Amino acid sequence: MSKNRGRKLMKKLRFIFLALLFFLARPENAMASDGTWQGKQYLKADGSQAANEWVFDAHYQSWFYIKADANYAENEWLKQGDDYFYLKSGGYMAKSEWIEDKGAFYYLDQNGKMKRTAWVGASYVGATGAKVIEDWVYDSQYDAWFYIKADGQHAEKEWLPIKGKDYYFKSGGYLLTSQWIDQAYVNASGAKVQQGWLFDKQYQSWFYIKENGNHADKEWIFENGHYYYLKSGGYLAVNEWIWDKESWFYLKSDGKMAEKEWLYDAKSQAWYYFKSGGYMAKNETVDGYQLGSDGKWFGEKATNENAAYYQVVPVTANVYDADGEKLSYISQGSVVWLDKDRKSDDKRLAITVSGLSGYMKTEDLQALDASKDFIPYYESDGHRFYHYVAQNASIPVASHLSDMEVGKKYYSADGLHFDSFNLENPFLFKDLTEPTNYSAEDLDKIFSLLNIDNSLLENKGATFKEAEEHYHINALYLLAHSALESDWGRSNIAKDKNNFFGITAYDTTPYLSAKTFDDVDKGILGATKWIKENYIDRGRTFLGNKASGMNVEYASDPYWGEKIASVMMKINEKLGGKD
Repeated sequence: MSKNRGRKLMKKLRFIFLALLFFLARPENAMASDGTWQGKQYLKADGSQAANEWVFDAHYQSWFYIKADANYAENEWLKQGDDYFYLKSGGYMAKSEWIEDKGAFYYLDQNGKMKRTAWVGASYVGATGAKVIEDWVYDSQYDAWFYIKADGQHAEKEWLPIKGKDYYFKSGGYLLTSQWIDQAYVNASGAKVQQGWLFDKQYQSWFYIKENGNHADKEWIFENGHYYYLKSGGYLAVNEWIWDKESWFYLKSDGKMAEKEWLYDAKSQAWYYFKSGGYMAKNETVDGYQLGSDGKWFGEKATNENAAYYQVVPVTANVYDADGEKLSYISQGSVVWLDKDRKSDDKRLAITVSGLSGYMKTEDLQALDASKDFIPYYESDGHRFYHYVAQNASIPVASHLSDMEVGKKYYSADGLHFDSFNLENPFLFKDLTEPTNYSAEDLDKIFSLLNIDNSLLENKGATFKEAEEHYHINALYLLAHSALESDWGRSNIAKDKNNFFGITAYDTTPYLSAKTFDDVDKGILGATKWIKENYIDRGRTFLGNKASGMNVEYASDPYWGEKIASVMMKINEKLGGKD
């Protein structure tokens, strides 16, 4: 072979090699499977120029999009219908990969479509297709919340602080809610509960979360001037004895430690006294009463022969007739009048309260000194006549009468009969089977008129009217009753149990024993049905007092009926006095 011929051959080979490199690097001037590239344009097999269409090149195993100007799209998005595609440099369609655009990341699936509102491994793309970074994601398919961290991956099997709150994410990234995690608790929003009280519906118990985020366990907690004891497992001790520090202590129905007070234990049927610090007194004399080595005092509670008023000591105490049959029951702290027209003895006192005359056990009563102790009274301000049921609590019961002296204290055993006048409470003895004159819309207005916020009962006028129509019970009464029992739909029992009427919320364990309803509407309708069956259908068709009506048995508060009647009066005045 001659040198000249060899040089020609080498030149030819070098040209072929360079052409091959150019061919592999770009689609330009390359022969497609059934067409030809000419620069950024494409001639189809029939010689026509591609435009506004997709082209698949078998050589490059990629799709390209030819725009209206006959050039392929590159470094840009393409929208077709509801789908987005991305054409990279050189016109290649992105697929099965992440694309960064303007600081955000997008994922194109195996078909080149941008994924939206979907998981990509442990990452998540939102409605715009952009990868979520440091934000919450709710997935309706799993009915769960997830959190995407700064690295674009969801949190998993870890506590994570987010905006000052701690959250826990289990395997798979699911946010845990309303449950214990070791000794810590996460609420309905998933946030770890901070220091304070917590009620767990599952265990029907209160727990105390300490500063470190763990519940108290086998220890005392001092909160708002009272001691509480948290048992093993963190459960709050209620209505029970605790042995600690070589002494017995007693935790009352509200969990507070008994201290500097007498307490009657129904189980042992004995009185005990608890000294400062909560220690049970024993082998000593307190207030003139001798206590044994077990702390018990078996005698009767001493009474003052000159006392005209007595206070109820137990959580509730019964009122009996002369034959010992139960007439009603009265709540702790209630003040009863000594009935001097009937004979008392060492074991029982003749009393009257809220229109009811009967007998109560002496051990259930503590004598009051009218010159020192508070006695419920009535007083007019010239506009309204108020019943002062406690030191700093009063309820309006009627309008001012000309026979009333402004500022004078009036006393009455039934709230109806006074020295110089008689009182007619318009709602206390109202027939509750009669419908109200107010519409659902009227009842809804009362919340704004009284500036009541955050109430579950707001905008439930239609439900109250439905209850009225179905069960034939006055809707105005139902609203007033629920307002009193649930603080206008804002109490814990209302929020946690949709119980707005105090159904089965017994005095000893009101929260624990209260009936649970599925939702607000069922709480209203279900309670109305219960009231109808247990009271209205049995002839208790008015609120009344402890002598007659619903108040005899519905509530231990002797002025429960009066209080609801007062709320009815207030609503009626605000809505125009139609009832």
